[in-house]
Amino acid sequence: MMRLAILAILFLFSELFISLGMNVAYGEEQSDVLTRILALDETGIYAGSPTIGGLAKDPKFIEEIGRRWSEVKDSDGRIKVLLVLREVGTVLSAAQTSHREFFLLTNSDVIGILVGALDDPSSKVRAEASRFLTEYCPDEALFSRGPAIVSAIKKHANTDGIRLLGKTMCKEAGELLVQDNQFANSSGKATDLALAKLGDLKKEKAWITSFLSEKDPDKKAALARDLGYIATPGAIAALASEMRTAQVVKHGNGAIALRVILVESLQYALPNNSMFWGVRNKQWTDDRYKQIEKWAEEVMHVQWKSVRPPFFHSMPDTGPPPRGGG
Repeated sequence: MMRLAILAILFLFSELFISLGMNVAYGEEQSDVLTRILALDETGIYAGSPTIGGLAKDPKFIEEIGRRWSEVKDSDGRIKVLLVLREVGTVLSAAQTSHREFFLLTNSDVIGILVGALDDPSSKVRAEASRFLTEYCPDEALFSRGPAIVSAIKKHANTDGIRLLGKTMCKEAGELLVQDNQFANSSGKATDLALAKLGDLKKEKAWITSFLSEKDPDKKAALARDLGYIATPGAIAALASEMRTAQVVKHGNGAIALRVILVESLQYALPNNSMFWGVRNKQWTDDRYKQIEKWAEEVMHVQWKSVRPPFFHSMPDTGPPPRGGG
C-alpha cells in the first residue's frame, strides 16, 4: 500500500510537470515557471526533473535562477533554489555524457552559484551547498575554485565542508585542516578522509588497511565508499583488488552484492569512466564484471587470490546508492 501511495504521488507530480511543460511551450515566462517549481517541496522538485531538464537547456532559465538566487533571502527558499540548480546542473552534464545515473554536476555556471552559496549567511544553506558540491561534482570541476572554497569555509568555520576541502586538492585546504583547531578537532573521520585525499600517506594507508582487513561485508561496504571518496591510486587499486569477492550486503529488505558497492565506489572515484556506469541497472551482466576484472588486471596490476564467484547482482528493494564517503 505504501508503494502504491508513493507511485500515486509521483504520478500527480508528473502530471503537474507535464502541465508546466505545456505552458512553457505556449510561451509562459521563465520567471513564472520557476515560481511554480519553487512552490513545490523537494520530492516535487525531484519528480519534475525531466521538465527542469528541458528548461535547463535554455540559457534564460539559468539566468532566471541566478536572479532569483540573489532575490530570495530566507534560507528555506534559497535551499529550494539550490535543489533546482542541482537538477539543472546534472541534466546539463548528462547531455554531455549521455549518462545520468550518477548525477554528475559539471556546469560551470551552476557550480559558480553553489560555490558562492558557501558564503551565505545561513548555516543551512552553506551545509546544503557543501553537500551538493561534495556529492555531485567531480574533483576536477572544483580545482580552479579551490582558493574560493577554502576561503569561504574558513570564514564561516563551516565544518560541514571538511570533505569538500579534500576535493579541492589545493595546499591551502590541507593547511587549514592541520593548522586550524576548529577543523582539525571537529570531526575525526571527515578530517582524516580529507587529509588522505589531499596526500597524507599515513592516513591513506590506514584507510586502505582497514578496508582490506575488514571481514564484515556491511562495514567493508562503508569503507569502500570512503575509498571511493579518497580516490588516490592506492585507494582505487585496493577497491579493484576486491572485485572477486562473493560477499553480500544487507540493504533494506533485500540484499546486494558487495561487488556492486565496489563498482559504485570506483564510479565515484573515476566518474568519467563509462565502464563503471549503470551498475544499479538490473540488466547488469556477468560480462560487465569480467570487463572490470580485466581492467583491474591490466591497469591496476591486480593478481587474484580467488576464483571468480557465481554471478549475483541483487535481490529486491536495493534502493538508491549512498554517495561516496560515509
